[in-house]
Amino acid sequence: MMRLIVVRIAPVTPVTDEQKRELTSIAQSRSLPAGYVFRAKLILMLSEGATFAIIRERMDGLDTNHPGQKPYRLATALRAKILNATRSKPADGSTHWSCRKLAKALGVSKDVVHRVPRV
Repeated sequence: MMRLIVVRIAPVTPVTDEQKRELTSIAQSRSLPAGYVFRAKLILMLSEGATFAIIRERMDGLDTNHPGQKPYRLATALRAKILNATRSKPADGSTHWSCRKLAKALGVSKDVVHRVPRV
């Protein structure tokens, strides 16, 4: 069975040179709202006679998934060591621990100590 593929061609939107300059300026802007910039780019593509299929192909790249890094998991033993240390007073006579002071006492980074309550 054959499938019929219909390619719709958007009617060429007449754009004057002045409008094209303004749309190009908007399309290259980094300070205007993203939706406004997107619409300007779309109008420019349509004015150049791009088909909906071509526009869809260009926009498909926007949907790619970029998962990034895996969440950081703190070792249970290290987490327990940090929590146990917080239950005692600092050796220098302070009333409480700071992240940096506790990190220095345990020989870990301040970022590791800071992550413990959130994990």
